Amino acid sequence: MIKSLEKTEIYVRFVDAMDRLGPFEYEPHIAIAVSGGGDSIALTYFAHEWAKSNGGQITVLTVDHGLRSDSRSEAERVGGWINALGVTHQILNWQGVKPKSRIQAMARNARYRLMDDWCKDNGVLHLLVAHNENDQAETYLMRKGHGSGPDGLAAMSQILELSHCRLLRPLLAENTQNLRHFLMVQNAKWVEDPSNQNPIFERVRMRLHIKDEKISCLDLAKTAAQFGNSRLRNSRALSALIACGVQLSPLGFAYVNLSVLTNASTDDVMRLFARVLMTVGGRSYAPSRTQLEFLVGKLLNYSASSVTGGGCQVIHKRDGFLVAREKRGLPLPVLVAPKETIHWDHRFKMTFGHGLSLSHGNVFVRALEDQDWAKVKLHIGKSQQKKIKAVIRRSLPVLCDDTGVFAVPHFGFFRKDIAVDLGNSCDILAYLAFCPLNSMSDMGFSVASPMKPTISVSESG
Repeated sequence: MIKSLEKTEIYVRFVDAMDRLGPFEYEPHIAIAVSGGGDSIALTYFAHEWAKSNGGQITVLTVDHGLRSDSRSEAERVGGWINALGVTHQILNWQGVKPKSRIQAMARNARYRLMDDWCKDNGVLHLLVAHNENDQAETYLMRKGHGSGPDGLAAMSQILELSHCRLLRPLLAENTQNLRHFLMVQNAKWVEDPSNQNPIFERVRMRLHIKDEKISCLDLAKTAAQFGNSRLRNSRALSALIACGVQLSPLGFAYVNLSVLTNASTDDVMRLFARVLMTVGGRSYAPSRTQLEFLVGKLLNYSASSVTGGGCQVIHKRDGFLVAREKRGLPLPVLVAPKETIHWDHRFKMTFGHGLSLSHGNVFVRALEDQDWAKVKLHIGKSQQKKIKAVIRRSLPVLCDDTGVFAVPHFGFFRKDIAVDLGNSCDILAYLAFCPLNSMSDMGFSVASPMKPTISVSESG
């Protein structure tokens, strides 16, 4: 049974954080990401109390990554603790072949994707995660070690927009010491993931470094917050610069006008290119400051006609720069089916119609290749051919079956044996749009105000 939280200082701070992250809908249904570790179990206690006081409910989501033989039994044990609190618990499974490298990063991406999809399917608008001040300190050190610029050194935002919900971090200013003390007062159970002690992972190495060198997590979090506040100030100016100087094409590329860069500071130019590269390159993170300095220096000094970075190729033009998706790293062929929706290359959202059944065998989406173009261009006007540069067309999606390419949607091309039986091109592709993973303008940043760790008498039982 949960002991009364109403007057505990740590719960009051949680309520204040939720107020800043709101507003929330009437009788909110909130999803909580819970691994079973102490931080996420504490978050469950707080969120459950908060939801009840607001006439709502929570559902706890635990992802079974399947990376260890006992992961399923651990997830079920966590479910038992959660159910004992009177809270609904769901286990989401990460299926398929597991990676051999970058395991933590790939597992994190899979975890957020699974929970985001669950929120979409269940009409849930908010997903709470238990990142705290210690996590923020580790993230700051990791970003610093990677050579991140000022925006990257802001570390984690309290609010992050996923595809279908808002990811919220209400504990980001709370120290893990306070959370563990709260759990002990509640006689709560939690489990520690052994990977959290494995120095093979970078975050664990940062954690051990902080401990061994007796570095203050509060001081690191304060430094990150300073960068966060600076990022907020710069965000408005960056959005204005982008609005005046960058044009996006439905073909998935961008054009940066040289005129808007003339009076901009070097930092603003780097921020602009960082956003453009993330949008066109479909990357979750911008290139490092070192990479951006190199790229911008080459471009503005006219020392190279073309530069690559962030999965893009940036090409000098008479009055600006063409930013196109680089051919290297484009997705491998993806098997698709009628009524399915995919986000190809993190740029193009595609929904397929029942007309796929007219194809010969399986249908795949892949990038347009030069040998495809040799055949397709015979069916396209010469004026259109000239407008579509090779660097652009090589990053466009095509549909192919066992006999080859049968549709290039961006050119309105459909192979004759398919076109004859089509009532409408929408029968093949019901929806197609350049819908990049990242917004061109800054997605917004919410700064958590670090606080001095305190354990009050009212929380000591």
